[in-house]
Amino acid sequence: MPRRPVISLCLLTSAAFLLQSILPGFTVPQHFEAAQATDATHGWLTRQLQPQGPAESSPHRVARASASLASGLAHTVVPFSIYAAMAKCWRSLMRAPVRAEEKGIWDQRRIWTALNVGNHGIYAILFLMRSFLYTGVGGNDRPFFFESYFLGWLCGPSWLMPNLLGWDNGMYNQPAVLKWVTGINSAQSTVFPAVVAKCVGSPLFMYFYQIAEGTFHLMICAGGLRAFFNSSWPPKKEGDSMQRLYRWGLWLEIIVMDVAYVLAYSCLPLASCPGHWGLTTIMMLIHHLNVVPDVMSAWHEWKADQAAKQASRQLQTA
Repeated sequence: MPRRPVISLCLLTSAAFLLQSILPGFTVPQHFEAAQATDATHGWLTRQLQPQGPAESSPHRVARASASLASGLAHTVVPFSIYAAMAKCWRSLMRAPVRAEEKGIWDQRRIWTALNVGNHGIYAILFLMRSFLYTGVGGNDRPFFFESYFLGWLCGPSWLMPNLLGWDNGMYNQPAVLKWVTGINSAQSTVFPAVVAKCVGSPLFMYFYQIAEGTFHLMICAGGLRAFFNSSWPPKKEGDSMQRLYRWGLWLEIIVMDVAYVLAYSCLPLASCPGHWGLTTIMMLIHHLNVVPDVMSAWHEWKADQAAKQASRQLQTA
């Protein structure tokens, strides 16, 4: 019997999610050409008839494979975040003695930093994919092109969200979702406030805006990666270069990105994607949940900074 069975359970759950995300019967995003196909094949898990379109082009294959990888990373982070919360509650309830040096290793600040790095790492991958595979300013579909594949994998197997919510053909239709998002991303959109619609409807603005967003993702990942290594956590010196990099990326992400995206995504449930009832609400919830690690990590970083300043003042007055 393992000493920590919860960790083993999390590992098994993560492995199950990873396998599920790559099995052929998972909710596979379909192409525009698939609707014109006449052949059909059985899904390995769902055993439902699914259209089989022409051979995929290389960018679509890369998008599907990369979205599967990003989804697998997301599904891996979730069980361990649940484990961290369970372990914290268990220690509080049982009041188990914890050595002082152990508190500094996996305290709340480190947990939220690690979760934040994992969360932003997924979107950093999507940013790099967009930068290398969808070059140039592009059109109104560029900001959500790769995310539309990723969203399909997050919706889970076809027997889950698509069937429970009664989506058309019991499946997530990536081309239809991307086409709809492209439409609401136009300058003539009435879904968003006028100022937001003007910004979102400009491919040039979104091109540079997402470059800034990707830069913040990379700053957070690079600066917070130390949270995964016992040898570099806790930081030996508060306010060193890597910590400044993490904090600057974090605060810029919250101020420049999170505020704007929270406003924009909060408008989505007012609209409805054809054939995908409830999807806009799911998109809003996914985004808002992604903001939680930013806020919590920023709170702990602010407390650590204030504690360091207070300690410094006490040394000066001593």
